[in-house]
Amino acid sequence: AAFHPSTQAASRRQRVLAKIIIDSFQLRLVDLAAVLTMAECMLEAKEGEEVVVVLYAGGAHTQCVERFWRSQGFSGDGLPKRGLVGKEDWDDDEPRGLVLPRYLHDFDQ
Repeated sequence: AAFHPSTQAASRRQRVLAKIIIDSFQLRLVDLAAVLTMAECMLEAKEGEEVVVVLYAGGAHTQCVERFWRSQGFSGDGLPKRGLVGKEDWDDDEPRGLVLPRYLHDFDQ
């Protein structure tokens, strides 16, 4: 059925579908914001300078952003666990703090 906002209120189904669409859009906006922020940081580096990017985010966001950068030719070559730090699955009561690996303590090494 067509929706006519001037003559009727949205049905429960229409409201639920609208929320799903908005939630999906917002989810991708978080990923886009992360990618753009990283790109901005990378552009501030001098040409030829190595850049280390650390993203602290949930698993779905991390995977999406990682896929994007890898599709652009970036890699974690030479780094353990493909350059990923932390865990993919956490218990509900487990603290989310990260202990950075030694190679992230001094980027000149």
